[in-house]
Amino acid sequence: MYMYQRLLDSGWMTDGGIHIGSASFHPFALIRETNLGMNTMLRIPQGERSAWRFSLTLYSPMSKL
Repeated sequence: MYMYQRLLDSGWMTDGGIHIGSASFHPFALIRETNLGMNTMLRIPQGERSAWRFSLTLYSPMSKL
């Protein structure tokens, strides 16, 4: 898993990540046994103690081919 986070000059925060995995006894032997996931998030401060948080998650499970 790889994650990245950044605090912007405006006080907003953004982050994202990628996850690659294999559901096999022989990891990554076949491309169809590979799982891929991605996510991203945006945090927008509202006042001193609260914030709006938006996120998007994409996930690709194993193919049944």
